[in-house]
Amino acid sequence: MSDPNAQFTRGLQGQAPPAAGADLDEWAKGDATRKWNQNGLGQSGAGQSSGDDGRSQAAHYTAPPDPRTLSIGLFMAASFIVFCLSAPIFGTLYPAATGAALAAGLISDGLLRHTMPAWDAPSRLAISLPAAIAVFWIASRLDHRAAAYLPPYRWVRHIARVILVSLLVAASSLNPEGSLVPTNAYQLHAIVSNPAFLPFLAVMAVVTHLGLTKARKLRDAWERGLVAWRLRPNDLPQ
Repeated sequence: MSDPNAQFTRGLQGQAPPAAGADLDEWAKGDATRKWNQNGLGQSGAGQSSGDDGRSQAAHYTAPPDPRTLSIGLFMAASFIVFCLSAPIFGTLYPAATGAALAAGLISDGLLRHTMPAWDAPSRLAISLPAAIAVFWIASRLDHRAAAYLPPYRWVRHIARVILVSLLVAASSLNPEGSLVPTNAYQLHAIVSNPAFLPFLAVMAVVTHLGLTKARKLRDAWERGLVAWRLRPNDLPQ
């Protein structure tokens, strides 16, 4: 009786098959294994690219990005977008802090006009802008503390937010010249006299109220961003 392993080896090496019987079955298994290996090697070779010098270069596996790195990148991208839209965002969500910062900037600019009359507008801006940012930073932290521990202030701020956000969205949507806010009396009259103004304002007020009170995950993410930039104390209740 012949050795079945020998017939398997003959098939694996591509030698001629035996006549029939169990020996042929073992040879067929070896031959199938040989063909499967050859197909695997062919696919591997197809996945390689040839360089200019004629030598094949193996494809390199690229690992997925670190989730922490990806999170930091997304945070920086979101921060950049918020910075570009900082005036309407912070102006409507934090009117008290924004008003204090605007007053500080205008006051410092006015003082520089009188004390440094030779300075032009860009020179004065180099002083008044940092002053406004510093005041906004302080006022923002005070605003969050007041909202966290003084319910009447939090309610008044919420009403102001709903009104300001609704007015901003309505004005920018109905402005015939497409600007974010009306820049002249014609635009203001066109917005207010539009029949859709009051219904649009009412709908936006409801949407804004629901967004500020129900979008918990979005609000938590926003507050974490404020804490990261030190615009909100990190010891306040959520």
